[in-house]
Parts: sequence; C-alpha cells; structure tokens
Amino acid sequence: MPELILASTSPYRRELLQRLGLPFDVLSPEVDEQPQPGESPRATALRLARAKASSGAAMAAAAGRDALVIGSDQTASLDGSTVVGKPGSHARARAQLLAASGRTMHFHTAFALAGSDGRIIDAGEVPTRVRFRMLDEATVDAYLHAERPYDCAGSAKAEGLGLTLIEAVESPDPTALIGLPLIAVTSALCRAGLPPLPGLGAGRPDGRRSEPATTAPGVLSTRPGALHRPGTLHLIPTPLGADSNPSRVLPADTLATVARLRHFVVENAKTARAFLKAAGTGLPLQALQLAELNVHTPPAAIAGLLAPLLAGEDVGLLSEAGCPAVADPGAALVAAAHDAGIPVVPQVGPSAVLLALMASGLNGQRFSFVGYLPAQADARIARLRDLERRSASGDETILWIETPYRNQQMLDSALGCLSGETRLAVASELTLGAESVSSHRVAEWRRRPPAIPREPTVFALLADRASVSAAPSSQPARRPVPGRGSRRR
Repeated sequence: MPELILASTSPYRRELLQRLGLPFDVLSPEVDEQPQPGESPRATALRLARAKASSGAAMAAAAGRDALVIGSDQTASLDGSTVVGKPGSHARARAQLLAASGRTMHFHTAFALAGSDGRIIDAGEVPTRVRFRMLDEATVDAYLHAERPYDCAGSAKAEGLGLTLIEAVESPDPTALIGLPLIAVTSALCRAGLPPLPGLGAGRPDGRRSEPATTAPGVLSTRPGALHRPGTLHLIPTPLGADSNPSRVLPADTLATVARLRHFVVENAKTARAFLKAAGTGLPLQALQLAELNVHTPPAAIAGLLAPLLAGEDVGLLSEAGCPAVADPGAALVAAAHDAGIPVVPQVGPSAVLLALMASGLNGQRFSFVGYLPAQADARIARLRDLERRSASGDETILWIETPYRNQQMLDSALGCLSGETRLAVASELTLGAESVSSHRVAEWRRRPPAIPREPTVFALLADRASVSAAPSSQPARRPVPGRGSRRR
C-alpha cells in the first residue's frame, strides 16, 4: 500500500486532510507559483496543483518512497475577472476586502493526485462563489487585526472570523473554500485504492453495484474517463496556399471538425479567419475564439492557451500553411497539452515535406527534415556540405525549406558546392496551380539551371556515398551557376 503525501506546507490544507483519518507525510514542493500571461484563474489553479503533485512525487521517488502525492492550489478573482492573490500585508488585505464589499468573489480550488512515477492519475477543480456583505473600513480593520489572514487568497479566512464578512457561499464542497476540496479528494483516493473508510467506492450497502465514480457536482476534472473531461486538441492542416480550395486538399472528416469547433489557436488571426471562412464553420466568424501563437509568443504564455481545453472545450490548432507543429511554433502547445494530460488528435491534410519526399524519387525509408538553412552565403554553403556528408554516410534523404525570396540563392549555393553525383530535388507550389517537382543529379542541374519562383519550395538531397567520401571536405565552392533571369555580380 503506498503512503500518502501532501505536497503543501499550508497549515489549512494539513488540518483539512487530517479530517480523513489517513496517516500522511508533508513535503514542500518546488514550484514557481506565478500565474502565466493570459492564463485564467481556473487554469492557473489546475496547472499549479498538478505541478505541486508532480514535484512532490519526484521528491518521493528520489527518496525511494512508494507514494500517492496530493497537490493543491487556490486562486480567486472578483466578479470572474480581476485576479485576487494572497495579500501578504495589512494594506493589501485591506484593499482587497474593501474592493470585495458587496461583490462576488470566485474561488477556484484545484487538486491533483500523482503516483511515484510522477504521472497525474486524478485532478479536478471545485468552484466556489462567495458573496460579501457591504463592508466599511472599521469592520475590515477590526477583522484584519483579529485574524491577520495575510496568507489567504482574497483575505477571507472562512474558518475564522472571515465567515462574518460573507453573505452567501455557493459550492459543491464546503471544504473547497478553505483550500482543499475533501469531497473530490476522497473520491480520487477511493479510485486510487486508498479509501479513508473500508468499503468506500467498493459497493452499496444494499448490495447493488455502485455507479462509476465521478467527481462531485460542479467539479472540473482532468482525469481520463471522468464526467467532465478536458477538451481535445485537434491539429488541423491548412492548404499550402491562400488560393487553394480547402475542400480539394482536406478530407470531409477534417472539414467536419473545423465546422464544429469554436476555439482555435492560430499563427495569424487574419489568415486563419480567411481559411475558416473558406472551410466553412458552424458559427459566425465573429463568434469564434481565436488566440495567436507564433514566433513572438513568449514561452510563459503558452500555458494560458490551454485554458479552454482544461475547461472541457475542444480546440483546433492551425498553422499558416500545411501541418501544424511541423516547422511551426504550434509544437510548443502540443507538448504542453501532453504534459497536462490533454488528448491530442492529428487531422489529415497536406504536408509539403511529405509530398516533396514522395515526388522526389529519393530515399523514403530514411530521411530527415532540417527546417531552414543559414541565410548568410558562407554559412549556408558550409551547412549544405555538412548535410551532404551526413546524407552520404547514412544513405539518408535530407529535406529543408527556404524563405521564398531566397529560393534562387539557395539553389545557386547548392549547385555551386555539392557533388555532381548528389541528387537534388526541388518542389514548388505543391497542390497549387503552378506546382512543379524536379529531381536530378547536380551535374544535370548545372547543365540546365532553372529559375525557381518566389513561392513556397521544399529542397531535398541524397548524396552518393562514393563520390562524396572521395571528395576532400575542404574543397572550395564552385562558382554559383546563375539561374535564368539572374544577374552576375
């Protein structure tokens, strides 16, 4: 039987867990509790509860302990918008309570249960609405001097005199407001095989089979199979060009997914709306929720993009063109979704990299995509030579892309420095009206150098082992062969 550990030094959570009568130990988790930019209070509470449980599990595992670890966190907001934290001082607590006078404060109390392997096996959030009485300065000051609740989110210490400041409380779990939702935690412990009382969760006193365990009413759970599941992150490919008809390159199932979603994470909102309009949606465009994720998005903001998913909403991830998360910043969101236990489903659609590989005639059994090559000419040539040697040593196809306006420079560099026996493929405007794919040995390319359009293009090479290994690695670059329409300088 694993031991029970509470990953929290909060005396309030310790006192609450003691009510269950189970022996437990306490650890102090190593977690940065700062909220992420754009993150909702509920998402913050869930993320931190999971992080604390995982941190405590890692500490237990390092000590060789077999344990179930509870993590918990609570956030608060006024009227569902203004985030209210722990005051830390008399002045801030006073300001919080005077701001709450006659208003409703929303508390989000989350918990998570982790095993010794660090895997989150249960998690949920219990919402609580607290309506405050009309408060004057004298009442607030008297309360603060009596309770000193400077470590309580919202400054309302409900287990003490803070209850006198409250007009009404709405919550499915009376312990949630204090800091640990014991009803939901009890259900989680029963599911994990550690019930506080014998027989809990095993059956009903009348001998009838118990209904499948779920969280308490109103609890947002991220446990797989729970009543309130997290949403699914759908990875939705888009056409490889703005003029492409989505119905020509996307299957019906992908288009049906697009039509039913109302939350999207996109690289660029303007182009995403153009795609969604062409693909067809079940809601007016102005009713859709679009959040941007691109090269300018700080890593700290990515966790906040999970909020709709943690609230049970399905979300579509869109790239500017082709498959999201491939040469695309969306990969960071996919990784965060996996870490949060959110299902990820890739939808079917065009991939320029795979289409180019298919049409290249190069080795499709062993290949690598290396993204962009250096923009500076000397560094680009050095990188091309390195990739050629790598291809030769492993019989490996190497694919890469370039910014369209540098396509011709890329080809000129490749023809100037690669071995004549290396096969080079150039695939432009795939799936579009002017699509072209050419694949030849470099020597043949030199005899008939082409001009490449300033359009999305994928390059690929497959080196000949004998010719590359025989050539000295320090050979000077050949004079670039100009393409049609180019000028020597």
